[in-house]
Amino acid sequence: MAQPVEKSETTKTYHMNEVLVSTQRLYEQIGLSTEQFVRDDVEKSSASSISEIVSAKSGVFIKDYGGSGIKTISQRGLGTEHSVILLNGMRISSMQNGLMDLGLFPLEEIELLEIAQGGYSALVGADAIGGVVNLVTLPLISQQKLRLSSRFGSFGEQGIRFHGVTNIGDAMIQASYGQQQSRGNFPFNFSNGNLTYNLERKNVDMQSKYGTLQSSFSFDGHDLMQVAVYSYSSERGVGGLVVGPVSESKARQTDEEEVVQLLYRRTLNNSFTFAWNAQLHHQYERYSDAMLNVGGVSLDNYFKNNELRIEPRVNYRKDSSFSIMLGGEAVKTVAEGNVVKTNVERNLYAAYVLTDVSMDLGSGIFRELTLMPSLRYDVVTSLLSSFSPQ
Repeated sequence: MAQPVEKSETTKTYHMNEVLVSTQRLYEQIGLSTEQFVRDDVEKSSASSISEIVSAKSGVFIKDYGGSGIKTISQRGLGTEHSVILLNGMRISSMQNGLMDLGLFPLEEIELLEIAQGGYSALVGADAIGGVVNLVTLPLISQQKLRLSSRFGSFGEQGIRFHGVTNIGDAMIQASYGQQQSRGNFPFNFSNGNLTYNLERKNVDMQSKYGTLQSSFSFDGHDLMQVAVYSYSSERGVGGLVVGPVSESKARQTDEEEVVQLLYRRTLNNSFTFAWNAQLHHQYERYSDAMLNVGGVSLDNYFKNNELRIEPRVNYRKDSSFSIMLGGEAVKTVAEGNVVKTNVERNLYAAYVLTDVSMDLGSGIFRELTLMPSLRYDVVTSLLSSFSPQ
């Protein structure tokens, strides 16, 4: 028979030195929410379009209208018109409605993608309260280069791209051309009560083309001038709602973007830099639907926007503790279309100042204080002027 085990009357006690558990918060500069995607990041990702790269950023939502449909951006819960799209630092968002189709720009031609949220309305305008997306194209390189590539995919997707770089004297010239098309006629099942139909998506085809030409000149190491021409176009079907086995859509959409940029920069000394940028921007949008009649006439509307933009800018940087930028904008936009009686003109004149001041406060909780006050003054045609302190 098992005997019970007697418990010891002696309790062992262990003595330890005092243990102090602490944490440490690292001091770092926290500015505005900004994220950059360089060319290496793009190539390592599986993204095939700019919209897929942008959607990886927190607080960013891409409004994708499906398949070959347009793709617009929404930031911080605001509408698409509150995000400004820049090409090499110059605004290309529509002055008419503030929209820009990110699907027009080929990912292969982008070197740097910058996404900034908030705090940039003093630099690019009051409608940038959502944020800014800056598309920086491939830089000019001194070595000669020639590249030809093609791609193929499902449902008739195919594309071809040419890219070449050469030197003529002291000038560097870079040219690109590409085109892509797709039928998009994927099969799907449509259930209508107890019946199921095997259907094929219709009127979702897409054809797009783009071409670029860039050249740069450098004078005595202090002056740099760059001329660039960009052309993007697309035509696509707009698939309608599928409400039955014989649903059909004949809506078509055409978009064109032509941009000519002249960028000039002069380095006066180690502290002063002067820049003078000019841009000519043409936009064309057309939407037609043979099955939609308005007043007995099939819907077929188009809009054209022609814009001339001039942006002078002076930068002064004393050291890492102080910098200031003085700049201005002069913009003239002419809009026309078959749904307006007369052409509409819009002139914008703006001046702004941006500063960055950093102060060393020594030891303590706040070791460094950074202030970035900015002011902007806008005059828009015959509308009231606006003052935008930040």
